Amino acid sequence: MLSYGAVNSQVSTWYAVDLDRGEATRMLARLDRSMGKHGVLERVTGRLSAAQSSALSQLTARIWASSNPLPTQMATDVVWDLWLLDGGDVRREFGPGRPAGMAQDLARTMQEVVGL
Repeated sequence: MLSYGAVNSQVSTWYAVDLDRGEATRMLARLDRSMGKHGVLERVTGRLSAAQSSALSQLTARIWASSNPLPTQMATDVVWDLWLLDGGDVRREFGPGRPAGMAQDLARTMQEVVGL
């Protein structure tokens, strides 16, 4: 799962990929600060092609194998958060700005499936 948010905004974008099901979902969410909960404003789901599924599998394997934190591309008022889940194993990467390197490649592939 990859999410983008802005410090001064209540709206965030979430990308979720299920490699087992072969699909990717983009959700636009809004935080209701009074309730402390997110509400989904828009949800788009698309099927992964064989090439996209292969690319995402290879990228996630490279991220799992990497012992270094993923780099960040600096940008104002934006944060990102990446969660890789495999059974009970979790790897979380996050930072200010936008993801760079392998996380940026992952984001591009997800956006090809379900849009920006």
